[in-house]
Amino acid sequence: MISTYYLTFFFVLLLIAILQLFYGIKLRKRIEKTQKNLSDVHREHDHTLKRLNKLQGIEKQFSAFQDELKKADTVTHLQKSRMMAQYSPEKLSIPDRYKYVHPLSHQNISSSDIASILAISSQEAKQLITLANLAKQ
Repeated sequence: MISTYYLTFFFVLLLIAILQLFYGIKLRKRIEKTQKNLSDVHREHDHTLKRLNKLQGIEKQFSAFQDELKKADTVTHLQKSRMMAQYSPEKLSIPDRYKYVHPLSHQNISSSDIASILAISSQEAKQLITLANLAKQ
């Protein structure tokens, strides 16, 4: 009787051990699959970061180009106005020229360049820039 009890107990333990072995194998396969998926996600994340960095560089270049284009457009417009003023001063009055000082100063154009563009003196351009900055405050 005791021997059948031990024999039954042994077979139950053996069955539990076999079940644990299969469950362990199943878990190991699931872990390997999850690790592979995680590796794929990391690889895709790195690729996406590289693309993002590249696009941010392109966006910075585009933004700088747009800024330069705006400056060039403003300068061209003002130079055209200056040319008109040189040939027909009545078409561009002094107050009209003063309107252009503020936008030019915000585009980091020097006071001497502004004076040259608007056909006014350097001192006058400096004073107008100071006044524009004070008016903004």
